[in-house]
Amino acid sequence: MGHAEPLAPPPPPPGSEGNAEAALLLSPAERRDRAEINLRDQRGLSQWRWFNATAVDWAGWRLHPGGVRITLVKPAVADVGLRTSAATAIAVQCESLRQTWRIDGSWAPWRIPASGSVAQRIVLDLCSNTLDGPAVPVVPVP
Repeated sequence: MGHAEPLAPPPPPPGSEGNAEAALLLSPAERRDRAEINLRDQRGLSQWRWFNATAVDWAGWRLHPGGVRITLVKPAVADVGLRTSAATAIAVQCESLRQTWRIDGSWAPWRIPASGSVAQRIVLDLCSNTLDGPAVPVVPVP
């Protein structure tokens, strides 16, 4: 008896461009975010504002409890680094000038973005155009 060749996985379905296998690795939150990005793009609802090579859906900002605003993003490795480039959403709290990214379905810790960074530019552009009271920097948590 010869040995059997291991079965290779089936090819992705036609038209999937090989993304089907990668989609299985995404968390439910990431799949939802990416589906919403595609739907908003198809319907012409997205208004992408560019910060270097990172795109932020400026028309998608939604206010949540605690003054937190969330929208979808398409971050670029060159702007935010490899790990953060996997983010599908960004949250900003103008009162504290802090922001966080949703990566792999979980929110990263809140932080004040580094001076001159893409994250800082997003925070400043958003917070300078909100109806909240003036943004006041908060002392970083030790």
